[in-house]
Amino acid sequence: MFSKSNRGNRSRYRRLSLEQLDSRICLAVDTLQNGDVLNVIGTRDADIILVRDDGRGTIHVQDGSSGERHEFRGVEHLVIDALGGNDIIRFTRTGGDMPLPELDITAGEGNDDVAIGLLLPAVQKVRAAAARMNIDLGEDNDRLQINTNGFNNIDLGLSAGTGDDNVLIGLLLPAVQKVREAAARTSMDLDLGDGNNKLNVNSTGIPDVGLDIKAGEGDDNILIGLLLPAVQKVRESAARVNVDFGTGHDTANVGFTGFSNVDHTFTSGDGDPEVTVRTAGPRTLVRATSI
Repeated sequence: MFSKSNRGNRSRYRRLSLEQLDSRICLAVDTLQNGDVLNVIGTRDADIILVRDDGRGTIHVQDGSSGERHEFRGVEHLVIDALGGNDIIRFTRTGGDMPLPELDITAGEGNDDVAIGLLLPAVQKVRAAAARMNIDLGEDNDRLQINTNGFNNIDLGLSAGTGDDNVLIGLLLPAVQKVREAAARTSMDLDLGDGNNKLNVNSTGIPDVGLDIKAGEGDDNILIGLLLPAVQKVRESAARVNVDFGTGHDTANVGFTGFSNVDHTFTSGDGDPEVTVRTAGPRTLVRATSI
């Protein structure tokens, strides 16, 4: 069903389906649009929530369990709350010239699998190639994978909660992507919570990177690779990494390549971390602090 824009301040509420299995009644994924905010709400059971932004102003929502599909327009803020259960959440964007809506995801309790894929072809001319994401994985053992290609302004906030989580983040800005130098930046604030977590962060082609990590309790494994290729011609580039290891036996391997300014701070707390830092690049100024 195609959904027209709201009239006045009326909100639209849709229940995608109602299924009865044996003696149990399972409510499937619900949606509610109020103005420019679209809420997608799961259940206490295992949900499959599939959301696609076509880049031309339409958000497509599919309940992967029931197959129900709906479309929404005029969305500037997308809120996904999966509630409890072992959920699968997918959000994708490929092409188009419309701004990406701000994205808030709450996975809730359960072993959740969240994946976000954002692709903006180099030939695509957009008004604002920005991605703003806030993700709360909740309790238990979760997996998060984020891949962006062609987005030059990225803000990411993550709260992983307790549990052994696996987080993979890959950010790519191709050298052929024509962007204003001042606009090419990323800021990430990652709270891994307690547990034996794995974090892998890689960025390529973004000249201004800010990364703050809080590891909490547990034995964490952190791998960071920040690369600015020589063909990416910028006047000034900077990479700032701050890691608070908390307690536990943590390991971190951090690499900086091609940045003119590098600033990293590692705080060990009551733990016993092992840290390896590699820096490569012409005329690189390094400021390092260990506490």
